[in-house]
Amino acid sequence: MLTIRITIILNRIIFVHTLKFFNLTSLFLMFVVLNGFSQLHIRNNVINDTNTNNYNVDTDSFFDFNGNTYFTNIERNFELGNQYKTSNFKLWRFNNGDEKPTLIKEIEINYSLEGRYTNVYLTDSNYFYLSIPGEGYPLFNSRLLDIWCSDGTSNGTKRVISSYIQPNKIPVKTVAGVFGNDLCYVNDYDGELYRFNFEEASHQLMTIRPIWDNNRQLYKIQNRFFNLEFQNNVYNLKSVENGTVTILNTSTFEIYLLGIINNKLIFRSNGTIFSTDGTIQNTITIRSAFRNVEQGYVAQNKLYYFDRFLISTDGTVENTNVADSSLNLSPLYYPTNFNGNSKCTVREKIIYRKNKSNTTHNYSEIWVTDGYNKSKLIDTSVVAFYDYGNYSDISIDNNSLFFQENNAQNYYIYQYNSDLNTLTKLPYLFDKGLGYTKVKTLQNDGSIIIEGALRNNLAVGSELYKYKNNSLNLVDDFNKDTKAGYYNSLKVIDDAIFYLKYPDYPTNGSLSSYSLVYTNGSTESYIEFNISSYREIIKFSKGIFLIFQNNNVIELNINSKSFTQKPSNISDIYSVKMLNQYVIVLTNNSVFNYNPVTHEFILLKTLNGDYSYYSKSIIFNNKVYFTTKNLNSTNLYVTDGTNTGTFLVKTIPIDPLLSINITQNSILLYFYNYLWKSDGTPEGTISAIQYPVDYDPYKSNVPSGCNIGYSDGDFFYKSIVNSSNERKFYRTTQDLSSIELLQSSPEQVGNNMAMCKCNNAIYSFTSSFINSGKLWKYDLNTLQTSNVITINYYIISTPICTNNRYLWMPFVEGISYRSKLVIFDTETNSVTQIDDIKLIDYSNDKTNIFNYGNSVIFPKIDKKYGIEIFKADVCTTSSQGNHVLGDYYYLNPLEASEIINSPLHIGLFSEKSILLKPGFEVQNGAVFNSSIQQCY
Repeated sequence: MLTIRITIILNRIIFVHTLKFFNLTSLFLMFVVLNGFSQLHIRNNVINDTNTNNYNVDTDSFFDFNGNTYFTNIERNFELGNQYKTSNFKLWRFNNGDEKPTLIKEIEINYSLEGRYTNVYLTDSNYFYLSIPGEGYPLFNSRLLDIWCSDGTSNGTKRVISSYIQPNKIPVKTVAGVFGNDLCYVNDYDGELYRFNFEEASHQLMTIRPIWDNNRQLYKIQNRFFNLEFQNNVYNLKSVENGTVTILNTSTFEIYLLGIINNKLIFRSNGTIFSTDGTIQNTITIRSAFRNVEQGYVAQNKLYYFDRFLISTDGTVENTNVADSSLNLSPLYYPTNFNGNSKCTVREKIIYRKNKSNTTHNYSEIWVTDGYNKSKLIDTSVVAFYDYGNYSDISIDNNSLFFQENNAQNYYIYQYNSDLNTLTKLPYLFDKGLGYTKVKTLQNDGSIIIEGALRNNLAVGSELYKYKNNSLNLVDDFNKDTKAGYYNSLKVIDDAIFYLKYPDYPTNGSLSSYSLVYTNGSTESYIEFNISSYREIIKFSKGIFLIFQNNNVIELNINSKSFTQKPSNISDIYSVKMLNQYVIVLTNNSVFNYNPVTHEFILLKTLNGDYSYYSKSIIFNNKVYFTTKNLNSTNLYVTDGTNTGTFLVKTIPIDPLLSINITQNSILLYFYNYLWKSDGTPEGTISAIQYPVDYDPYKSNVPSGCNIGYSDGDFFYKSIVNSSNERKFYRTTQDLSSIELLQSSPEQVGNNMAMCKCNNAIYSFTSSFINSGKLWKYDLNTLQTSNVITINYYIISTPICTNNRYLWMPFVEGISYRSKLVIFDTETNSVTQIDDIKLIDYSNDKTNIFNYGNSVIFPKIDKKYGIEIFKADVCTTSSQGNHVLGDYYYLNPLEASEIINSPLHIGLFSEKSILLKPGFEVQNGAVFNSSIQQCY
């Protein structure tokens, strides 16, 4: 036993009082960097940065303008499902002779988006347009666009059309392309096509709609442009010159424009390939079409397209020939992104694929032809060749085509030399898993820019490299913030935190399986080992956890940081409960008793019915009660760990079961319209309460993470919404035989949901996507109900109460789906919030927020760390408190005189001083941390 006297004042340790520590290793100090919030003073810290690789540069658009190459990128701070949160849009230019690009313009934005969302539109003048999704929200959740115009300089890059909905302003829904110097777009109000002139700042309705090519430029020949209309179930191809309209072709089937070559437009209509200069007399048939030809590929003086065979044409009948009569041909790339590069022609040649297969996989041979002679470049019968990526470009001397190969794991860059008819693979391997590999030729110096993640330099992520004179060099590290952790299945057991982490890509480039992480927030306790998934984790004994997988049980010893894996033949596990000396394992259709010492599973019973989303389990009177589901009924089972003590209690003729809990020393089963109670016996399992018949359980769209019925152990609370939209808040009587009305709110629409008990009150929330949400308080002392705050967010999970004072409520913000954690002080009614928490675990559709002592554990999306696990605490203004478990932060001097029993983990922190008074004791096995530090 060690006896010392200690107190902490400011940054000094002074011996004042006598303290007893039965184990020296249980006393240590921990210092953490703080991030703070106003009002409630929230301390919010990352627990572990699971992915320290840099974030990818992730460019949106490469384009050439006035002899220079430009590109855009958006720093995507995080990914949430398929939604993106962005912070900065950046426009860059490669100046002649510079190794690194110059930042031209940085535009701060801050909202959630989906997919790629910046586009560039070149004009016939000395400026171009940019479209960036804006912050305005139109009807039907359609994203409006901000339109910027730029001359390639910072001062000359300005927003010319705002996405904010304003009187006398025309909102831009989509951009069709450029007509000379005018931007053509679809008006969100009337769906019509308009022309915007930057120099005149005018908007004009277009009565004739031009057709655009894949680069969103106008299909035109000299002063003549083409228009395709669909009216009365008929397609009409028209040419327009000086206001004169000529109908060139009419079809009941869709007309496809393949491209312009030698001042002739090549198009397909009614199973025929046509050529036209825009006049009726020179609109001629050049060949029959056997397939649905939709795309042409323009080379020098000829256009290629793929029908049954590969065809080349210069726009005349006599020079329209079969270039390759093989079957199953396709282009090297399909143009899919008009701001990306997807070239497959160089000079008069086209590079294409012959799609083949063998007994193991499909593959492609890569061929080249000038329309007359052809040769094979790559035979990929060993490794499959895919068209994934769609990025290639032609060298500045128009002699070489650079393109990428995707062989399922890696990207290689090839250079085809047209003069020599040779193909060279660049000696650089790029990782497929870290994004596309893109290729772009710099217009000013002829070097090649490659965006990708080099296999031997994965830590910097996907970045820009410059290839010149047979050398590859990193252009710049554009985003030094770290990537998201990519995890799921977060679980908290006492002071243990578990989650499955998807690892960084290893140096060999192969994708690894998930790894399971255990931590309690300190570096010393961090354990990580490979595991693909788990069904359940339980604490078996001090420092020992059992991890159940399909056909495996893993025993984790956090003290020795070791684990053992034992195979089993048990799968489809949905629940595991510790019951005295037994481990009860529930599977899809059976219940087992598991002995961790002998690793033996004993079958107790084969079940009637199946596990479903609505199956529940609970421990009551030293027995495990659990349910299975039949069609329109629910089976209640019980087990004490023995064969004779495992049996069906009763089949209840109702489903689905929403919750099971202990109320008034009875098992209470909650269905939408009914409450059943059970004392654990068949005769004691009865229907207790039926709610009013006009109850509409679907009146509100209640998220899966929110309860709409709540038990505090004494009473069961819920609301009903009747057919007249009246919301009535009820609780059960003490004998669970009837309900009593607590509140009637005819002005409110929506169920009470997300209910919890805190500071001797029942709190609940009512909200909808249309109306503002309201937090309601039912005071258990005064028996009065009141609306404490109104908030314009939509709650998606049941709140957590910490310190018997603070409510932590997960919300999403309206149509934007921004997520946030709102913290409400039940004593002062003050509110603050943490933005950008990751609410949903998409692996199991559960909300990721957990109570951790007096703290809250949740995933958060952070610019510096990406998506990682954070722990948040409230910094209190008192000078003493009841310390149960976790870390406690104080703004004022703290005095403590308590006994910290094993196995508690307590941390005491103050900005001023910490006085450990006589009687303070840390017992053997407990962990105590303390330091002086700023709280926020």
